[in-house]
Amino acid sequence: MDAVYQTYNGNTTDDSTVYPVRVEGSELTQPQWTASDFVRTGTSTNVGSYEVTLSAAGWQKLQAANPNVVVTPSADNVVPGNLVIQPATLKQADLGSITVSDQNKVYDGDAATDPMGYTVALSTGLTAPSWTSADFTRQDASEDAGSYVVSLSQAGLDKLQQSNPNFTITSADITAGHLTITPAAVTIMHQAVSQRLLMVSHTLVTPKRH
Repeated sequence: MDAVYQTYNGNTTDDSTVYPVRVEGSELTQPQWTASDFVRTGTSTNVGSYEVTLSAAGWQKLQAANPNVVVTPSADNVVPGNLVIQPATLKQADLGSITVSDQNKVYDGDAATDPMGYTVALSTGLTAPSWTSADFTRQDASEDAGSYVVSLSQAGLDKLQQSNPNFTITSADITAGHLTITPAAVTIMHQAVSQRLLMVSHTLVTPKRH
């Protein structure tokens, strides 16, 4: 049996799947296969590879199509195929984009007061990991007043991908946010200086005449 490849869609993917069957080493006649002639391991619809073989109905149908030979339902007589469910892109899943929120701070020249994290808006159907400050990266490290692009770091992107293995998530799926550093208000204080007038008293002394 050959493999069948499908893109993840969250639904039961093998209800109507007819798998390619190749008969080798004998002149067996193949019947008209239907989905009920096959069975696969597990019922998961998640990304992965699942073994597929003939069901009891499939073996019976193959025997009925070849009445002159004995078809023995045995694992030794069939090479299983696979149902391979591959990740879907966000576009294929119609999940839109992932958006990093904006943050603000007042200029203080101190990187230690930068936001420790950002909110990330995800479409329904995606799972958010537990974010840390290392999951975000800024356009540059300047602490001057201005607007700076903030997006997911590679560590953040990897963490998001690990939390959503059924989808392929790339940096192109991320809508960046911004850190806006606003100018600090400056207060100019005028210090009043009081002046004290020092009055000096002079006494005129007239010398005596002899």
